[in-house]
Amino acid sequence: MAPFGVILSAVLLASSKTAPQQQLLEVCLSPGCIADGAKETLSRLCAFAPPGVQVLPGKCASACGAGPVVMDIMTDDKKIVHKRVSGDVLLNLLLEGINNKDEKEGEEKNSSCAVPNEIIEGYEIIIQADDAMSKKDYEEAAALYRQGIDAALQIALDLHVGSTHSTSTAPPPGLEWLIRAHRLEAEARIKTHDAQTALEIATKAWELSNQTNRLCLEVMAQACQELKDAKGELNALRTLLVEMDPEENAPRDVLNRMRTLGFRLAKLEREAK
Repeated sequence: MAPFGVILSAVLLASSKTAPQQQLLEVCLSPGCIADGAKETLSRLCAFAPPGVQVLPGKCASACGAGPVVMDIMTDDKKIVHKRVSGDVLLNLLLEGINNKDEKEGEEKNSSCAVPNEIIEGYEIIIQADDAMSKKDYEEAAALYRQGIDAALQIALDLHVGSTHSTSTAPPPGLEWLIRAHRLEAEARIKTHDAQTALEIATKAWELSNQTNRLCLEVMAQACQELKDAKGELNALRTLLVEMDPEENAPRDVLNRMRTLGFRLAKLEREAK
């Protein structure tokens, strides 16, 4: 079996062609599959999927005990159920779908592995950063997030920005994990009292998200508050609470947080008069 990174390289290179139709993969998130690691499979598929491959959370695939389960949704509404999708199986699934498209279009099957494996390296480093963050080792977390971002960001931008499946209103799905990593690095740097760097990183995350990620604005406002930059905090909160549409079906904790931020915004507006 080919090494994990080599398979990913083949996935990325094979996906560089423009495909007329997207491959749709749904990851079963039933309790049994979650216990088998489905959330990690979903996260990895979202991070590794090249342009032309859409990954979504799905419902029960009736393959309990064989998770993580991924359904390959065909254009004729047929479904292929893939069982125990993790590791090399996960990447082979992506590569198989891309090469099948090439064969249907009469193109030569692509098995080259010329593309470096920065994305997988960056992803694994960010997993380590998440672990450090959960242990409240904020200095280590910040350093690891930066290392992972630096490893993966440029190749991810080259792959996804300007692809035929990206839009001007939302970032390409393949960048979501890196936007999250930027935001969490900013949060870690606030904890280490480096609010200026945190603000710069959170602003970068906001830009990468095509100015759609609400959590980035929250971190920007928090960094500005630490810096005693009332104007910057006011602008961030106004964008979040006034200019952006309310989040649909937001959970109670998010609604409570927005309510608290609303009080903060009102206070800043009174002080600005």
